Amino acid sequence: MATVADHVGVDHLVVTRHALVRQVLADPVTFRPDNALDAVTPIPVAALRVLAAHRFRLPPTLANNAGASHPEIRGIVADALHPTRVAAQRPWLTELVRARVARLTAALDAGVPVDLHAELAADLPLLVLARLVELPDAPVGAVKDFASAALELFWAPLDAERQRTLAGEVGRFHTVLREFAATGGGLAGRLRAAGHSPTWWSARCSSCWSPARRPPRSSSPCCCTGWPASRWYAPGCAPGRSR
Repeated sequence: MATVADHVGVDHLVVTRHALVRQVLADPVTFRPDNALDAVTPIPVAALRVLAAHRFRLPPTLANNAGASHPEIRGIVADALHPTRVAAQRPWLTELVRARVARLTAALDAGVPVDLHAELAADLPLLVLARLVELPDAPVGAVKDFASAALELFWAPLDAERQRTLAGEVGRFHTVLREFAATGGGLAGRLRAAGHSPTWWSARCSSCWSPARRPPRSSSPCCCTGWPASRWYAPGCAPGRSR
């Protein structure tokens, strides 16, 4: 094990031995995942107010949930992403890729340069996922921008001004997701039918703003700001998160 300080000076114990990693991962009582989605950089009040204006919050989901609801939620999500359902997308995906390849081939034959990442592959994972869980209709670019903003806001070293800008981007799209989660079908509908709040699904891809879930060990105004005490982490986990 090694002690490593993150960019804000909080010490973390990094578990490096295979046997200890297995012990940590097999003991969710001692090594709870509750802070797995906490922000790496403490979020200032100004940015928290922006998130609050969009009613942005995250109840326990999967990565940060050691409670009794975890197995049921995990089962519902696993069903939505079952290999059989994934395999069923093959004909549709094959047809889509063939059409794109034909278009790109024609462009190349005409001497026009093409971008294989942007024009062939970039949006395919999101399009498949959207069909599996019945995501709301939204431009792929907008969804990617939201995902990038959420990742940066909660898992990157940032200054306060950048945090406030990202909070606005994340909050706006979260509002769209929350509205869909309350009425949509697919995974969202199955979670609602099982008694899980629509806010769970709408916040699935983000971190949290939830004073009601403020951890007892934290002296911070919100769980987004992280834990002041040292925690144990498996290799590959960034400071502020556990697995």
